[in-house]
Amino acid sequence: MGQDAALNLAEHRLRRSEAGGLDLATGLNPYGPPDTVVHALRSLSAADIALPPSHAAERLEEAYARVLGVGPAELIAGRGPAEFLWDLGRMVPHHAVAVPLPAWGEVLSVFPGRGFTRYPGEQVPSLDQVDEALDAAELVVISNPQMPTGLSLDRDGLLDLARRHPAATLVVDESAIDFLPDPAAATLVGTDADNVIVLRSSAEFYGTAAARTGVAWSRDRGLLRSLFAHREALPLSGLDVVAAEAALASTGWASDARRRLAADGAWLDEALRSLGGRVVAGGALPYRCILSDIAGEWATALASSGTTVRALGPGHGVHPGALGIFAPRETERTLLAAVLGAMHASPPVLSEAG
Repeated sequence: MGQDAALNLAEHRLRRSEAGGLDLATGLNPYGPPDTVVHALRSLSAADIALPPSHAAERLEEAYARVLGVGPAELIAGRGPAEFLWDLGRMVPHHAVAVPLPAWGEVLSVFPGRGFTRYPGEQVPSLDQVDEALDAAELVVISNPQMPTGLSLDRDGLLDLARRHPAATLVVDESAIDFLPDPAAATLVGTDADNVIVLRSSAEFYGTAAARTGVAWSRDRGLLRSLFAHREALPLSGLDVVAAEAALASTGWASDARRRLAADGAWLDEALRSLGGRVVAGGALPYRCILSDIAGEWATALASSGTTVRALGPGHGVHPGALGIFAPRETERTLLAAVLGAMHASPPVLSEAG
C-alpha cells in the first residue's frame, strides 16, 4: 500500500473514532477567537446585517489601514490571500510566474508546475533563491513567514531584492506574520518599493476562519486595482467585517496569545528533540518542520494514535518528505508527549540530509 493511501486510511479511521483527536495541522491559533469577537457578533445590529458589500469592503480597508499604518486607498479588501491568489491566477500568464519551493497551500493549486528551485533538493528558502526567481520571472509569489519550513526571510533583504528587480513583481503572503513576536518589524506593508504586493489575513492568528477576511496592499494603487478590482461579485458581508474589526482591535489578547504560543513552541522543540532527525531550526512560529525519509509512515502512525499533522512531499518541493507540526496548547502537551513517547520506543528512521 502506498504512503498516501495508508495515510488516508488512518485519517478515515480517526474521523470515525468516538474519541476526540489532537489536530496539529490546521494552522489556526488554538487560543482564538478573542472574546471581543464573540461579543461583537452577539451584539450585531440591523445596520451591520444590512451593510452593503461595497461599504463592508470600505470598513475592512479602514480597519486594516489603522492597524498597518497605511492609507485605505492602498488596500483592497477580500476573502484573504486565497481569493487574491486565484485572482492572480486568472489575470497573470502562468509561464511568467515563479513560486520558490518548498511551498504549500493555495499557491500550488493556482500555479501548478511553476515551482522554482535553484538546484535539486533545495529544502529551505533563502534570499538568494528569491533573487534568482525575480531574475527569471515577472511575478514571484512567496509566503513570509514561509510555509512549510516556518522560517522568515529578512524584511530588509526582501525589500532590497524588490528594488534590484523593478521589472518583476514580488507577492508576499503574510498570513502567518501575526504569530511572530513583532509582526510590525517583519512586514513589507508600507515599504517604498512599488513592485511589492502584500497579502494579509486575520483568519489564522485570530481564529476566525468562519469569517475569512483579508486585504491586499501595494504602494502602486494602479497595479493593485488592475489585478484585484475586477470582480463579478463583492465577497464581503457586514458580519465578516464586524468579526474582523473586533479581532484586529484585540491588541491585549494578541500580546497574551503570542506569549502562550511562544511557550508552546519552546515545549515542542524539547518534545521533538528525542526523536532525532532534522528539525528545521531558526523559525519563530509555534510550528516545526521535520525532514524525514518516511514522513508518510510517521504521519500515518500519528493519525492512528489520534494526532493529525501535515505530511509534506515532492509536491510541496520537499524531498523525500517532511512533517509539519503546530505546537499543542499546554493542556494538550501530555497527550502529545504520550504519543511521541510511544513512538520513541520504536523510533522511525529520520533523514539527517537536507
